[in-house]
Amino acid sequence: MDLPRWNLNSIYPSFDSPEYQNDIQSLREQILELERFVQAFEKEPSVFLMQLIRAWERACDTAENLDSYAQAVYTADTRNEQALKEINSIETLCLPLKAAVIGMQKLLYTHSDPVLSLLDAKEYEHYRFFVKELIFDAAHLMTQAEEDLEADLARSGADSWSRLHEAISSNLAVWYEGEKKTVTALRELAFSPDRKIRESAYKAEIEAWKSVEIPLAACLNGVKGWAVSIDGRRSWKTSLEKSAFQNRLDPCTLEVLISTIE
Repeated sequence: MDLPRWNLNSIYPSFDSPEYQNDIQSLREQILELERFVQAFEKEPSVFLMQLIRAWERACDTAENLDSYAQAVYTADTRNEQALKEINSIETLCLPLKAAVIGMQKLLYTHSDPVLSLLDAKEYEHYRFFVKELIFDAAHLMTQAEEDLEADLARSGADSWSRLHEAISSNLAVWYEGEKKTVTALRELAFSPDRKIRESAYKAEIEAWKSVEIPLAACLNGVKGWAVSIDGRRSWKTSLEKSAFQNRLDPCTLEVLISTIE
């Protein structure tokens, strides 16, 4: 069964295309620009706040575009070595970007009083909520050196566990009704109008997942174990508290939802 593929030409035609390569170079320059505005903001917060925010926007938008493209190609084909190579290259390229963003957050937190006053101006209307979130999150950051180390180690830690999980689950296939089907194809059969097909496909899928339960459990333990350790270092009470913040969900609301489900 030939599965449909995304047409990604509206983003980049290929990794070798001038558009992709130009954005790689642009990202390098945008990171340097952000670093310059971080330094300028530290000296004169009221003068350089808007320039700092816009430099952050440019760099992060380009980085997200590059990474999303590489991830989309890799997700469709986890055996694509070039896509995996590009993902690793982008992660390496973004290390100084992450460091600059951490530095920016710490400065926003240090100068929170004048910054919050500036946010009342109309020109910051579209950035107000975002900057306030950055300031709140900054209270949960480790030292700059620890954050830099975490960003570097995550590439061979949580990020690698996540990619291994993707590779195992996307390539998992079993024999079903005389042909080999991936678990993705079996999942499609859950929508069959024939109840017997739905049932047999479900049982085949469960057996398929059982065959890789040990490596998948290791992947999940690796990812979540890393998260629990880092979240603790960042003074979050629990990883659930951090997840609630990231999803803009009040912890009390989350508790009510969970208790209702239980």
